[in-house]
Amino acid sequence: MSKGFSHLVASSVAAAAFSFVCLPAVHADTTAVVTPTSLQGWHSIDVTGGGSVVITGDAPRSGNGSLEFNSPGSNGKATYQLGGNAFTNNFGTLSNLTTLGYDFNRSGSSTAADFQMPSLRLLIRDGFQTGVLIYEPVYNGRPTTTNTWMSSGNIVSNDGNFWLRANSANFYGSPNGQTLTTWRSGATVVSDTGTRTSPSFSASTIIYGFELGIGSGWAGTYEGFADNFRVGFGTGSVTTYNFETAASAAPVPEPGSVAVTATMLCGVAGLVLKSRRRKSTQA
Repeated sequence: MSKGFSHLVASSVAAAAFSFVCLPAVHADTTAVVTPTSLQGWHSIDVTGGGSVVITGDAPRSGNGSLEFNSPGSNGKATYQLGGNAFTNNFGTLSNLTTLGYDFNRSGSSTAADFQMPSLRLLIRDGFQTGVLIYEPVYNGRPTTTNTWMSSGNIVSNDGNFWLRANSANFYGSPNGQTLTTWRSGATVVSDTGTRTSPSFSASTIIYGFELGIGSGWAGTYEGFADNFRVGFGTGSVTTYNFETAASAAPVPEPGSVAVTATMLCGVAGLVLKSRRRKSTQA
């Protein structure tokens, strides 16, 4: 192979690598595997009345496990939380939330009311006012099937119904609660007792945490499961939290290592092109 041809090939490869690798980064969706030894920021909280929440393999969803909830009666309660500090955690705002969802399953052995399923909660703050927006499948037309995995879909694009817990009171405004659009518009509603008015939240309200949970006040025994919690903001990537008893044997490259590799390739391509320009100038 002639020197001139080799130089041409090397230059063409370098140019192709530079134009391909050095394009602006594309936000790819990611999966975070949550295991008992790698919780990815999740933790149990508000586990009372004999309730429990733990990652098990009793009803696997997308792999070998899922998040299992149990309650022995009306006093049972259990919550799994991501974030949760109102003044140090900030995932984004209500207006910037673009993807939200999860999968859920109710065991047929449960004796609690058939519409009760694990709920999804948004922990929100506007100034010094905090609250919890609670999504329940029963208020969003989800079926009451047992021993079957179901999905909430994208709660944001479906404009799902939430009820609000704030200032030690419950606020629905209608039997099924209010849509996410309504809550972030600054609307207020009367409490379920009819004696109080809800605080006002807005599009700029901060989301400082997420919860999956059951209870309290669920008469009868309960066993249920949740998995594949999904969240995304703006044009960024959507993260799916997959609860597993153990991580897959095949590790997924960390975003940071991918970025380093891309940077190195860009650097190599740049050096080759720089060398080519220098030789052209000297010719």
